[in-house]
Amino acid sequence: MDFEPCWHLESIVGFIMGGAILIAAIAFNFAKIHPKALLGDVIRLPSTRQIDRRLVLGGLFFGVGWGFAGYCPGPALVSLAYSGSNPLIFIVTMVVGMAILEIQDRRRARTNAKQSNKIYSEPRMQMATTTLIYDARFNKRQQ
Repeated sequence: MDFEPCWHLESIVGFIMGGAILIAAIAFNFAKIHPKALLGDVIRLPSTRQIDRRLVLGGLFFGVGWGFAGYCPGPALVSLAYSGSNPLIFIVTMVVGMAILEIQDRRRARTNAKQSNKIYSEPRMQMATTTLIYDARFNKRQQ
């Protein structure tokens, strides 16, 4: 067997990854320095550096989906024009996965809101908390 063509392909993929990492590094450094994008939108970088279960599982599902389907989300959209039903199946399942995540996030937010309302269930406590929050905001404006 001749494995020479495989080595050539791997070096091309390495150069592509290196170029992508270089461009991303430049873009992230620009985003750290400038609070707004060139077109005026606010740049929002991830605020947490914690590696949690959700991040690991998301990366795992992304990688497994990419490996099984052979598509990354961007090229899958482009492939819709000429590749038949395979990219369509991939995109539909990707959208379903995104919808499931959105539903879970909304449920989690509702649960957290209900739990925080239980803490301040007494009317006096709610009034005192609201007053403290208002005073803190008002004092910031005065300074």
